Amino acid sequence: MLKGVRITLSLIALCIATYGFFTGSREIMPYMFIFLGGMALTISLEEILKRQTGGSLLALLAGAAALFIGFTEIF
Repeated sequence: MLKGVRITLSLIALCIATYGFFTGSREIMPYMFIFLGGMALTISLEEILKRQTGGSLLALLAGAAALFIGFTEIF
């Protein structure tokens, strides 16, 4: 279940990044950060379920930072 969510979020972020690269549009970058943050939080949840605290803390911090950047750029 979580693997499917992680793959879906990463593919959406990849599509947004590819679109932004080819069009030169920087207005969609916050949305890419939101999806990357969601992916990092999903990875963190997977690591917590495996009882690996080192990787889960790093992924949690990276996901929170990416979501913070994404939402502050939008609002």
